[in-house]
Amino acid sequence: MWFTYVLRMHSSGGLSFVHLGERFGSPQFVYDLAVIRSDVSALRSELPDGAGIYYSLKANPNPGITKFVVDDLGCDAEVSSQGEVDIAAQCRPGLARMLYTGPGKTECELRFALESGVSIFSIESAAELDRLSAVTGHNKRPVKCLLRVNAAVEGGGASFRMMGGSGQFGIDEHNIGALGMHQVFDGNVEVAGVHLYSVSNVASEEKLTAELLKSVKLAERIERAIGTRFEFVGLGGGFAAPYATSEKRIGYRGLKSALEYALDQAFPDWRMGQPRVFFESGRHLVGRSGTLVTRVLADKRIRGQRFVVVDAGVNVIGGMGALGRTLPIRPQIESPGGEPATVVGPLCTPLDVLARKVFLPSLQAGSYLTIPAVGAYGLTASVLGFTSRPQPVETVVDGDKILEATKFEIRRVPVDSGGLAQTG
Repeated sequence: MWFTYVLRMHSSGGLSFVHLGERFGSPQFVYDLAVIRSDVSALRSELPDGAGIYYSLKANPNPGITKFVVDDLGCDAEVSSQGEVDIAAQCRPGLARMLYTGPGKTECELRFALESGVSIFSIESAAELDRLSAVTGHNKRPVKCLLRVNAAVEGGGASFRMMGGSGQFGIDEHNIGALGMHQVFDGNVEVAGVHLYSVSNVASEEKLTAELLKSVKLAERIERAIGTRFEFVGLGGGFAAPYATSEKRIGYRGLKSALEYALDQAFPDWRMGQPRVFFESGRHLVGRSGTLVTRVLADKRIRGQRFVVVDAGVNVIGGMGALGRTLPIRPQIESPGGEPATVVGPLCTPLDVLARKVFLPSLQAGSYLTIPAVGAYGLTASVLGFTSRPQPVETVVDGDKILEATKFEIRRVPVDSGGLAQTG
């Protein structure tokens, strides 16, 4: 995956990033709810009428953003950890329609989710279904499971594929029939639908439409194989968003009509909510809302090469850095009148490079640069613990209104033998 970094001096409207930097410090992530409101509304207009949208907290688990997207904008929460359950549980709708996902759920986290009130789970293997059945039987609480299926299809046009080949996600489509024979283990676990997710970050409307139409057909096949009417059909997502660039929102205007026609053929009663069709997204809903404000520490030359040192490094804007997906970087030049520079962070490693050959004016220590469109897979997708630096401030604004400024901490706490036993 290629990253594009755009470094700018000021905000184009609303609150001044310089003001926010002086008030709350830097590095600082600023999330604008006005942008999220606009992007969620736009996506909803491009999806089939009445379809649900799940917000994937993995993109940005900031509580202020999560509460806004769920409480104010009417999305549901898709979670994949105990921490995300805790964050989403603060929302008004509670846990009623929260969807718990992930390819490796332990008995401990299944028990935690059930005790917290989660009742819908995406299931990715027969063993996981067995674990859910055992834990559910112990808690005496009925739950619904959605089968995440890995279909026997190939495709392209995405930065990540989660279906169509060998991988850790889902149940092989060829094995679904065997699961259908014992869909209810003890009266507490019900197979209520499918959870499909084939691709991520597809900018092409044509390619994304083709992927989602395949998912409609797959859902229809699975329903027939199991022999029961589904309550839920999750068709996944794949909606793209710019990352660290000032590009406009990526739209999918032709998607709605194509999907509605396909759903009419496969599930004639879907418009009445039988089944409830839903999609999920993280980056597309919140990606453009985030701006990283970083302060210049030095503008210097070493053997003829210019380096601009800032206080934000790959520890806060690594973008899945642990997966080796931060490089190569392809900078976008916005100041052709300046001189080329390599922009680096404050970490004690030569790997802490944010951008190369970025044309910038001469900068004084204490001035600010900004990196746009980092509201998704920015802070929490980075190597936060490296060099044990303080965590950045996260400020939530709505246009020109400051709503909150918070930061979380990474702390060490004692663990007794009972706690160790609960980790698996």
